[in-house]
Amino acid sequence: MNRLINTVTGDILVEKLLVRATFLGRFRGLLFHRKLEVGAAMLLVATKRVHTHGMLFPLDLYFFNGSMRLIDSRHRVMPWKLPESPQGTQHILEIPYDTTTEPLRLDIGEQVSILWRIRS
Repeated sequence: MNRLINTVTGDILVEKLLVRATFLGRFRGLLFHRKLEVGAAMLLVATKRVHTHGMLFPLDLYFFNGSMRLIDSRHRVMPWKLPESPQGTQHILEIPYDTTTEPLRLDIGEQVSILWRIRS
């Protein structure tokens, strides 16, 4: 499974990263998912906005520029909302909000990268 890491520290931020890069994949996103596993998240590549219409749980959202530097984040975005995206957003990370886990340890301006798991 792919992982999301802090480029500077090497810390693993997301253990199980789903990546959606097609229009259909981004559009569907987490729509109608009951829940993702703990430690899992979805990265929507090349998108500037998300919505939570049809969602069954709240999300933590992380907004990245084209270089995968964190621009901003929104925590506990409830279902049926259309959250504002900051200017410069190119990619959005969706993590199911959970009261038992901490938000990502990532400051504005910090860069992340994907550690790809290539299947042979």
